[in-house]
Amino acid sequence: IGQEMVANAERLQQIPWEVYGGRKRHRAIECAANKVLTMDIARLEHRSMALCSNDAKSCYDRILHAIASICMRRVGVSKETCQMMFGTLEQVDHYVRTNFGDSTTSYACVEIPFQGVYQGNGAGPGIWMLVSIPIINMLKASGFGIKVINAMSKERFSFVCYAFVDDTDLVHASDFTRGEFDPEVDQLVTEMQEVVNTWEGGLRASGGAL
Repeated sequence: IGQEMVANAERLQQIPWEVYGGRKRHRAIECAANKVLTMDIARLEHRSMALCSNDAKSCYDRILHAIASICMRRVGVSKETCQMMFGTLEQVDHYVRTNFGDSTTSYACVEIPFQGVYQGNGAGPGIWMLVSIPIINMLKASGFGIKVINAMSKERFSFVCYAFVDDTDLVHASDFTRGEFDPEVDQLVTEMQEVVNTWEGGLRASGGAL
């Protein structure tokens, strides 16, 4: 399931290039290198820029099943497949495993079904990636991020973060204004706080937290 839905997302060009985790031919070292290059560009242009490195809390274990199902259906996963996976996860009995053996008693949901896709789920990385895509697109739609001009082609491009699974570096910089990149520091800090608030709000809406 995980392989097929990620392949479909790639084929449909649904994955922003900011996403590195869970994709073929994308490595963490490239994510780190691009982050350094972004800082180099800001330094060379004497441009104000802010970066916030954050980690989502227990990312796989907090994903809401309704949100995950919508994101999976969006790239072609069938309704029956989602019902099978999440229906099973909501009803499982949990045991505690230690060096001294497994617990003899278990715990399970009583009224509210457990959420999350759990660590070790083969589709977990793909599900997290699909859930994070709308949050990244939400940041872009709000006008956040950094815009860069290619020195050779004069092409303009922009991005809002570097995301490797649940470890995300949010980036925000001053916009192009009369060829200058020098907003007031207070303004940049305020805008960066809005970026973080928007990111956290998206995580919270999908069941997650910083």
